[in-house]
Amino acid sequence: MRKNWIGLVLCVMLLPAFVHARASKPRTVMRDQSGISIGPIYDNILQSVIPYLQIYSRGYTVGFGGNGFYRDRSVEHKKNEKMNLVGHLGFRAKSASDLFMTFGVSGTYMIKEDTKNAYLIGPFSGVDFNLAKHILLTGQVMPYAYRQRDIVQKKSHLFFQKWQLGIAYAF
Repeated sequence: MRKNWIGLVLCVMLLPAFVHARASKPRTVMRDQSGISIGPIYDNILQSVIPYLQIYSRGYTVGFGGNGFYRDRSVEHKKNEKMNLVGHLGFRAKSASDLFMTFGVSGTYMIKEDTKNAYLIGPFSGVDFNLAKHILLTGQVMPYAYRQRDIVQKKSHLFFQKWQLGIAYAF
C-alpha cells in the first residue's frame, strides 16, 4: 500500500514544476530540445541508483542503463552475483517551455547467479524538466506493470508501484 502512495506523491510533487514552467518567461534552454543526457536514476523496485543514458528529441525518447555487483562470501561459501538492466522507449511531447511529457514502454531485467532471472514490463508516463541549460530532471511512473519473479516463476501485476527519479547532465 505504501508503494501506491509513493507514486501518487511523485505526481503531486511534479505539479509545481509544471505550474512554474507555464508561469515563467520562456528561456533558451536547449537549441532544439533534442540531445543526450547521462546521470543517475533511482529505481524503487530495484532499490538502487543506476547510471542511465537517455537519447531524446521532440518526438521520442529512448533510455537504458544498468548496474551490477559481485560479492564473494567466503565464510558462507557462496558467491553473490547480480546485474540489473533498465530501459524505456517512448514518445516525448513539449508541454511548456522547459517541460516535456513522456509516455511509452519501460522494462527492468534482473539477472541473478543461482536463480531464474526476473523481469518487469509495462507502460509509463513521465516528465522531463529542464532545470537549467544542461540539467535535466526526469521522473517516470508505471501505472501498470507485469512482473515475473524468480521465485518459482511467481507472476504478479503491479499498479502504481514502480517509479524512477533522476537528474542528468544534458549535452
